[in-house]
Amino acid sequence: MVITTREQELRTEVLANLKNLRATVRGYGQPEFPTPYHSNIRL
Repeated sequence: MVITTREQELRTEVLANLKNLRATVRGYGQPEFPTPYHSNIRL
């Protein structure tokens, strides 16, 4: 299977978004670093 550059970009972006989501969820347990949920997630 050949992966096009566009597919690779999308895959990379999805992985980056997942990492941001995990970081945001982790940050929720830390009241000293309040992060608005919507600020880190681009749809």
